[in-house]
This record gives sequence, C-alpha cells and structure tokens, in this order.
Amino acid sequence: MIFSQDQSEFITTYHAAERTDRLKKELTPEDIIQLAKGGKVILDTRDHRYIQSGDLRFPCVKENGKFIIKSIISKDMYMTAKE
Repeated sequence: MIFSQDQSEFITTYHAAERTDRLKKELTPEDIIQLAKGGKVILDTRDHRYIQSGDLRFPCVKENGKFIIKSIISKDMYMTAKE
C-alpha cells in the first residue's frame, strides 16, 4: 500500500467536517487533513484518491492539483453511487 506522505494539498469540505458528528469524534478540519495526509492510499486514479487512516476512510476528488476530502467513512459505513 502507498502512504500519502507526498506533498499533495488537501482541502476538506463542509460535508466531511459534518460527518465527524455522525462518527461521534471531535475532529477539526485541520485534524481531518492531517489524518488524510498520514493515511494509506487504498485506491488512486487520475481523478480520485481513497485514503485509509485507522478505521476511517477519506474519499477525495482531485481538482486543480488539490485533493478535496469529500466525506469521512468509518468501517461500519459504506458509500453508494448517486444515480
């Protein structure tokens, strides 16, 4: 697995920060970014990156050379594609 210890710039969305309430964890946007930067890349494509840090997953979208953290998912959650 690849660790995301590169110098990529990460930005978190309001939705990702809002997810911390549902996870019952108190994380600031800066905490979310640090967890993503220090996590393992579990999927990396041209436009998307999925990062795992502990029991949390961070789906990211690449835009203008930056990774936007769109959400936070715990191991008990799953994502479904929008139709």
